[in-house]
Amino acid sequence: EFNLQSQHDNLKLGVSLRIPDGRPRGILQLVHGMAEHRERYHDFMDFCAEQGLIVIIHDHRGDGASV
Repeated sequence: EFNLQSQHDNLKLGVSLRIPDGRPRGILQLVHGMAEHRERYHDFMDFCAEQGLIVIIHDHRGDGASV
């Protein structure tokens, strides 16, 4: 869990990242829907990481930690 800072207006955008053990098979970037937040996808991200994928998702402006 970390934040990226917008260069436009310095808003901190919350980010979640999962990195699998061993050599990754691929990278998956998730994008949540309207009025959702990234934490809803943590279980799915864990599952994907167990399958060998690097997984990343960020909160959109006004959602989750990016308010």
